[in-house]
Amino acid sequence: MIYFRRADVLMIGDFFRRGYPNIGGTANCMIEALGMAAAVCGPNTKVVPGHGPVMSRADVIAHKDMLVAVRDRVAEMIKQGKSEDEVLAAHPTADYDATALKDIALYYDNGTVLRYKNSDVFIKQLYEQLKPKS
Repeated sequence: MIYFRRADVLMIGDFFRRGYPNIGGTANCMIEALGMAAAVCGPNTKVVPGHGPVMSRADVIAHKDMLVAVRDRVAEMIKQGKSEDEVLAAHPTADYDATALKDIALYYDNGTVLRYKNSDVFIKQLYEQLKPKS
């Protein structure tokens, strides 16, 4: 992240609000980074993501809150002994789909990137990170 104080602009890198995230590290680290970004932002800060339109502090917080909620839902289902297929079928992102998938084709419908068109990859990444290691 790079914060330009005088301009009140935060360049946040590979963050994007369209689609569900592709977790390159861990969900917990992504949540922590989004918290750090929100802490830097003021009420008028323009947040420039690596993908999609300019965002606000509220958008960063909403994305972080979604990650926390879905991570916790997946963790709870794993505790209950649910398989990856059962977690996918439970659709733990359902109440976020309208926002996360809105206008997704504008950013990723070039015929090559399909992984962001639903939450399956995101849920599978969470499941893999959160399941007990054998």
